[in-house]
Amino acid sequence: MSDNIYSTTKESSNYARLCRLLLDVGTDVFRYVFDNFAPPADLFIFLSKHEAKLKKKPNLREYQKKKLYPDNGKPLSNDFDISLLYTLLRETCNMEPPMNGWGNKVDPSDNSISANIEKIRQIRNDIYGHVLRACLQEYIFEENWLVLSKALISLGGQRYEQIIYRLRYVSLDPDSDEDYMRRFSDWVSEGSKRLDAVEESVANILNIVTSMAKPDEQDQLKLIIEFRAKEDRCFVETRAFLDIENQLIRNGSVLIVGDPGEGKTFSAWHIILKSLIEGFQFHLVDSPHEWQSKWTPTSKQIFFVDDCFGKSQLVPEKVEAWLKLQDLLRGCIDKTHTYIIATTRRSIYRDSLDLITKLVLFGPSVDINDLCRCLTPSERVKILKSHLNNEIDINIESLISTTSTPRFPISCRLFASDQQFRNQGAAFFENPINQLKDEIIILSKTNNIAFAGLVLLMLLTDV
Repeated sequence: MSDNIYSTTKESSNYARLCRLLLDVGTDVFRYVFDNFAPPADLFIFLSKHEAKLKKKPNLREYQKKKLYPDNGKPLSNDFDISLLYTLLRETCNMEPPMNGWGNKVDPSDNSISANIEKIRQIRNDIYGHVLRACLQEYIFEENWLVLSKALISLGGQRYEQIIYRLRYVSLDPDSDEDYMRRFSDWVSEGSKRLDAVEESVANILNIVTSMAKPDEQDQLKLIIEFRAKEDRCFVETRAFLDIENQLIRNGSVLIVGDPGEGKTFSAWHIILKSLIEGFQFHLVDSPHEWQSKWTPTSKQIFFVDDCFGKSQLVPEKVEAWLKLQDLLRGCIDKTHTYIIATTRRSIYRDSLDLITKLVLFGPSVDINDLCRCLTPSERVKILKSHLNNEIDINIESLISTTSTPRFPISCRLFASDQQFRNQGAAFFENPINQLKDEIIILSKTNNIAFAGLVLLMLLTDV
């Protein structure tokens, strides 16, 4: 970062104020709520009941576990940071979850304790999208300040009104601003630990998942889940993803539309991995008959149908098969804890609109790259950072200005996979398809066997 990134401009002040509100007031309010569930005088007894569970939480750092269970046996909630308090509120206080569940976008009408806790976490995630520039435009600041203030006052009471008001208008010290921004970045980095938690949790339940599959499917299913858990470490929850997740929560089903490389399957698997951690059974199916044979009325389960109407071209028979059984399958979704995610390529979706309009099983479709959901500049930066282990050595402004890069997520994967691509810097993203074509041409001239294998793979996988 440049030395003047924390220069005191209106937008950098906006960013610093919101960081302070989240860290200072947010921590106090979380502690206030937690103390109501676990009074300080009874804290040792309360935490002892949850010791086995908390000590196994991979997203908690060792220093946080030592705060929970100090050598002197006298834990103090005043020693808990906001990340630890959030985990305790969610995992130990036995409160009713938000209407849309923990970790999901909160319904605006939900004003429960858990919903307001989630609103604060979500604002933290939204603001972190601006961390590279350390500034917030006025309208973004005002919108988030209003939502955050209401959530904090709802949780902590009217006494926080004056505190929040003073923080809104107090003069800021540039030196302390940088410290708040650093602390805020550290707090969000705790979220990356949850990726490790996802991977570890998936590993722990692999045996359960595969035991539910037929013997001849177990090895394949295990390999798929392990691969997807590893790939998920690079996933970024974008506004398109949140729409997909909300659609699934509301309707029990969602159809994700997009071209190869835009992230439709990536998004589906991110939801699937989260559902595995929450105890859902998972079924990878290719037809409604296969779904019908695997569905059980008493289990929480999630089904995934990739390329549900055909891979490289529309297969009308597939659409007709779903149409014939959609009433029966819709009943399975509406009456039980059953969810289904389906994907299709944009060209196939357009070719089958006359048929799909009759298919209500998957609910309204979500196009992952339409005008309302296409990647924002900050989302593009976050995706690239995730593939480069958060180390970007190219000009951010050049990347942000490159808005026409097709299939940006897979372009980031290509960029990160080859030093020759990385050496081109932001220029790579101006036309990554040509870069890939050049590599394939070179492969055809230098390694006939590898090139033939690539062609065969494309033919066999119906790309």
